[in-house]
Amino acid sequence: MDPKVFSKLSLQQRFSLLKDKGEFVASRPYESFSVHLFTVEGYYVEMWQRIGLEYVEYVELIVEKRKLDVWTDAIDIDFNSLT
Repeated sequence: MDPKVFSKLSLQQRFSLLKDKGEFVASRPYESFSVHLFTVEGYYVEMWQRIGLEYVEYVELIVEKRKLDVWTDAIDIDFNSLT
């Protein structure tokens, strides 16, 4: 998956990609969101949902290691093995 191609996908297309090819890794709360981390085709992807609501607000590809730092307390991430 190319990050430029991913960025051009609609929210529905990103969510469909997660459903079809994503592997769940972990979840965490952040303010009024539940954030879920997945791996998809060699990348980490976050799915953001408002707590108490059933729809997805964001599906974002993580391309910078610093954005994974919030997950390191909960799981062991080897960023170099995926990209």
